[in-house]
Amino acid sequence: MPTYEETIVTGIGIEAIGEAVFYVPSFRAISAGIGVAALVVYEFIENPITNELWAEAMDKNNNVPAAAKVYLEKKSSYTELKKVSAEKAILQIEALSLQTRANEIKNLAEYGNEARIWCADLTEDLSGDVGIIEVPGEQTARNIQPGYNANAVYSGSRDGQILPAIVSTPAATFWNLAMLPGWQKWKPTYRYGTITSIDYPANTCNLNLEAAISSQQNIDVNQGTTLVDVPIEYMYCNAAAFEVDDVVLIEFTNQDYTTPKVIGFKSNPKRCTQWVVFKCWAKNTANESPPNFVFPERYVVWDAHQADFADLSLWGGPEVAGDYPCLASDLTTWLAATSGVSVSECYESD
Repeated sequence: MPTYEETIVTGIGIEAIGEAVFYVPSFRAISAGIGVAALVVYEFIENPITNELWAEAMDKNNNVPAAAKVYLEKKSSYTELKKVSAEKAILQIEALSLQTRANEIKNLAEYGNEARIWCADLTEDLSGDVGIIEVPGEQTARNIQPGYNANAVYSGSRDGQILPAIVSTPAATFWNLAMLPGWQKWKPTYRYGTITSIDYPANTCNLNLEAAISSQQNIDVNQGTTLVDVPIEYMYCNAAAFEVDDVVLIEFTNQDYTTPKVIGFKSNPKRCTQWVVFKCWAKNTANESPPNFVFPERYVVWDAHQADFADLSLWGGPEVAGDYPCLASDLTTWLAATSGVSVSECYESD
């Protein structure tokens, strides 16, 4: 490879513009007042661009190296200024874009999305942050978690948090949307269904599933159309609050299609009736002393919400006022399906 001498003269050396290095050829005839400070031999580096720049500088400055140097310095400063100006403009645009994005996210956080959502059960004193149920795993439809026994209080591990796509990365958003239908079908969370029959003593029901279509590719994400012998877990009365044709909310325990349970209503949740059971005895005659009571004892069940005698015909018990007082055996099935019974003993007074 050929070698070139690089002349280091006073004030003239290896000059740079951007990242280009100029290899200045040796000149034996130097202008007056500028002397040769050193001679250094370098391997020639083929660089047409820098060679052309030096040639241009020399041509514009009558082949005077000192003048060519000043020319290149000025050109370098101008180019650097343009580069800085361009970088500043790019940064300003990026800052504006980031600020716009930050404002969009801030608006989402501050104003959220107002909606009227039914609680899955008849809890009327909810407050604070509550868990939201998305059916079928996205915001097609929503319910508030059942509130009985403070169950509705938000739980990050149970309820998660749905975020707008704008706060995620393009790759993460694509992955989530691509995986969504499969996750909805094979790892189900919640569905709606219509009750077709109820076994009140067992607190179970059969039901037809409501159609569930993913927003991605319109894929059917139900694994079947019916569910049988589904447990009902609702407040403190379980199946007692439900009737055939009620549209209910179904939870799949551990996201397993084989372990469904009814936990509430899609809308207009019903209250659990509160009953008061009176255990009573009656005297044979009004004049006996001491009183002679009739055995076995009799019972009256009072519906506190309806302010009337309880209709327990769904459990094979008394239906109307004329069926009371009744025997304990008439209440066996109802008592087995009910929890938290309040019992008061009463006696007929003279």
